[in-house]
Amino acid sequence: MKTKLVKAEATYGVDARRTSEFKTIAWHQLSDTKKKVKANSIGIGKWMKKFSGKPKKWSNNPLDAFFMGKEKAVAKYEKVKAVEKEAFAKALAAEKAAEAAGFSNEKLNNEAKSSITAWRDTHLKASKAKKKTKVKAFNQIGYLILLGIVFALFFGIGIVAMGKPLGEFLKGFVFVFLIALLAYIGSSQATMKYYGIGYAAWAIFFGMLIKQHGRDPEMGHAGGSDRVLYQNRACSVGCQDSV
Repeated sequence: MKTKLVKAEATYGVDARRTSEFKTIAWHQLSDTKKKVKANSIGIGKWMKKFSGKPKKWSNNPLDAFFMGKEKAVAKYEKVKAVEKEAFAKALAAEKAAEAAGFSNEKLNNEAKSSITAWRDTHLKASKAKKKTKVKAFNQIGYLILLGIVFALFFGIGIVAMGKPLGEFLKGFVFVFLIALLAYIGSSQATMKYYGIGYAAWAIFFGMLIKQHGRDPEMGHAGGSDRVLYQNRACSVGCQDSV
């Protein structure tokens, strides 16, 4: 990790500090490289990120929340990458013009700032699209199942310690975990994300829907262990929301 940081500093450091008038292209490139050299770029960090990952954004097909086909992802990435390439060329030209004037021309400096900002916007979109080209079909499903098993074992220890029936708890746990998962799938839909309707709103909606059909299902109470189920629900959404 240290070696990568030293290499990044050697590559972009000098150019990044050419002026204090605005953040240069090299400054952003140095910052991007440093961000990549972090805990989740190490093996265990990458695994933990996948393990605690939540359903992804989708528009028409809910299955897109769990995976995206390689061809579709690559096509989307190539489209936004072309836009980024054009924006980068404009930003580079504007920066060189400002540098030629010794970074003392306010108009040229402002044009460089504006062009670099526009490039950064397209770069962010391209980066997100590039990540999706690496997603494998149903990759997230296995990790979600594993996450559920880990939580079930963790809270199951408390249930046994309280002398409650583990079998009944597990029924309730599966029920609550699926509701939490459905809430995340709903909140990941493109239109819902646009209007800011998050997983909490969906969880309330599902709760009201269940109530409308009368009394809560027995498995939702998990043998009287409501407190543990509430803690599980809070821990589940908290863990996934931190990613």
